[in-house]
Order: sequence, then C-alpha cells, then structure tokens
Amino acid sequence: MDSIRQQKIGRFIQKEISELLQNELKHYCKKSLVTVTNVSVTSDLSIAKIHLSVFGVENKQEIVDDISSNQ
Repeated sequence: MDSIRQQKIGRFIQKEISELLQNELKHYCKKSLVTVTNVSVTSDLSIAKIHLSVFGVENKQEIVDDISSNQ
C-alpha cells in the first residue's frame, strides 16, 4: 500500500509527464494516442515506474522505445 506522500508524488509525476507528451514529445507519439495510466513510486521516492497506454498504431513498442530513448 502506497503512503499518501507516494500517491501525491505519483500524481504530480503523472501530470507532468502527460503535459510533456502533449507539448514537448508529441513528435515521438506520431499519430497515436499515448496516455499515462499510472505512476508507481518507491517508498524512498528514488524510483518512479511510469505506465503508458498506446492506442491507434500497430507497433506500440516502437512508440514506447522512442519515448524512452529521448534524452
């Protein structure tokens, strides 16, 4: 069970990543719909696992790899 702090940090990260996908990284999404479905944060807040949903394309892994490789 996540603490309240973990949940708040997770929601904040989810909101920020969603805005990045809409504004800054939309060229990686091509013609697909990419949403951030969930963010899991470890208890020490050092690692966040971001869960994405990709709709509208056949090769979903390619979109996820493009987003992941963005530095």
